[in-house]
Amino acid sequence: MKERILLIISRKLTSSFFLFLVSILSLSLWQCPNEATAQEFESKELAPKNKETNNLIAQAVSNGGNKTSDYEKERQAYDACQRVNKLLGAGSYSEAAQLAQSGISCDPTAYSGYLHRQLSACLKAQKDFQGAIAELKKAAKLDPTYKNSTYDIALINYESGNLEEAIKGLEEAQKQPGADPILKQEASNLLTQVGAFGYLKLAERALAANNLSAAKKHLTSAARFDPSTYSSTVHGNLAYVLRELGESERAIEEGKKALNFQPNQSNQALPQNQANTVYTIGLAYQDLGNFQEAINWLTRYTQLETNAQNRQKAEVFIAELRDDLGKQKPGLDKKADYLESCMENGVVPSWPAAKMPLKVYIKSGTSQSGYKPIYRDFTIHALDTWCSVCPKLSYKLVDNPQSADISVSFSNSTLGMSENGRTRLKAGITDIKSDKAEILSAKVAVTTINPFDQKPVRDGECATITMHEIGHSLGLDHSTAVSDIMYFGSSCKQTGKPTARDRNTLALIYKDKPIITASLNKTVKPLNITYLPPPAFLPPAPVDTKTLKPPVFLPPPLAKEVQYMKPPLFVPPPLKKELNSAQNNKAEPSLNRAQPAARDKSKLPFFLPPPK
Repeated sequence: MKERILLIISRKLTSSFFLFLVSILSLSLWQCPNEATAQEFESKELAPKNKETNNLIAQAVSNGGNKTSDYEKERQAYDACQRVNKLLGAGSYSEAAQLAQSGISCDPTAYSGYLHRQLSACLKAQKDFQGAIAELKKAAKLDPTYKNSTYDIALINYESGNLEEAIKGLEEAQKQPGADPILKQEASNLLTQVGAFGYLKLAERALAANNLSAAKKHLTSAARFDPSTYSSTVHGNLAYVLRELGESERAIEEGKKALNFQPNQSNQALPQNQANTVYTIGLAYQDLGNFQEAINWLTRYTQLETNAQNRQKAEVFIAELRDDLGKQKPGLDKKADYLESCMENGVVPSWPAAKMPLKVYIKSGTSQSGYKPIYRDFTIHALDTWCSVCPKLSYKLVDNPQSADISVSFSNSTLGMSENGRTRLKAGITDIKSDKAEILSAKVAVTTINPFDQKPVRDGECATITMHEIGHSLGLDHSTAVSDIMYFGSSCKQTGKPTARDRNTLALIYKDKPIITASLNKTVKPLNITYLPPPAFLPPAPVDTKTLKPPVFLPPPLAKEVQYMKPPLFVPPPLKKELNSAQNNKAEPSLNRAQPAARDKSKLPFFLPPPK
């Protein structure tokens, strides 16, 4: 009985062990005959049994290698972005630029546009503005989503001092399709400030170079952006420039506009700027011969001026204008000449015909501070001009002052003459000796130093002074018309040359004298200078722009964009799609690579236990 029980147990154990071995074998046969992944096995099970399959598999392996290389470039560029951002935050611009370049070497990547923008930030911080602009342009080409390049370039141009390009860029940024609406509005707001400030600074440079025409152009452009923080300064300076150019009427308008605008509180020179503008308005009224309005505005100036010396000079000028009010003769300046003003007891002194040609001695002024050799040329030009105007006059230069009819000298000493109990400062004085109707001699003195600011007279001023004083030496007296060269005051309306009234008056004085043929055919070569009115009062000053604070703005910080960057994801080549497409591609050569035969699942081995 025991033997039978042991036999049964033995059979059972053998049977179970056999079943276990068969199961292992069956499982082994079901597995793929190589170590391919589950994805590759599934693909092979579903793939058609032809040569195109072999070829496509090889191609997929090759493509997988390229994708791995692309992924490495994307990853390198991404890592560079993150590290450059930290270096930028730490101010390590040189190191950041080198790292950005290493990331850019992988171009094109999903991060190329941003890397070029980072490099631009590095270069801008290192003051390489042109390089920074070039990188932003590259960023715009590489990244279609980067629509704010025009705005960002405008900011760099502004920072570099290229104000005209900055203004142009901001104008374009307002209209750039696809740009951030917030930045477009910011560009519009900034344009108002940058446009006014930018053109104001350009005008400042033009004024420093004494280029009044360019200054006028820039200030007119700046006024287009009214109202702005700088409007008061813009119109104050425009008033100054217009008056210097002889446009006194417009100067008054612009000066009043400047005072009506809210002053820039950030300008430390605010009180003085207001005083300068008020003073310019007063001078503009004086230019027009409206002495009462000039007095009113200059009185207001004395209330604003903080400099005691300038205030005192303005008070003297006001007193002189009150004297000049009595010199004006209503209606006389409308006549074709001012012969009436030149008469003394019904007679106008003139040079006799026997004195022609007049002997003129011009003393050298080399020992006088402020003197220039060209001043002698100004004197000769004035003589030529008046002789061509009146061909009954002629002259010749002599070296001996004792034999001269007219002597001309230049002096750095203060010139003045007594008037109503005060000594009135003059830029030139002519002393004429006459015997009733005939002039016997004339001595002309021209200053080389402006008596009102103690600076050397400008060339244009000296040319006007000599023209005026030589006119006196030939018998002309003062005119009441502001534009005449012989006007008794100083006006921006003067051109430095004789007007029709000046010519007519001189012709009447010498109408009975014979014509001199040499003077009749005389050609006068023009001077290559800009005539300026003679100094007769404290010179005006433009509104100070050096203390103005520029508009402040910042581009969107790059650091915020880095925070939202996603690292690249590696995606292996999609074998399924490529294998399926191989069915329609009969032209591909097959690879000589043996493939395992697909197994028929219906013929897989199975285990049947032995009969009990």
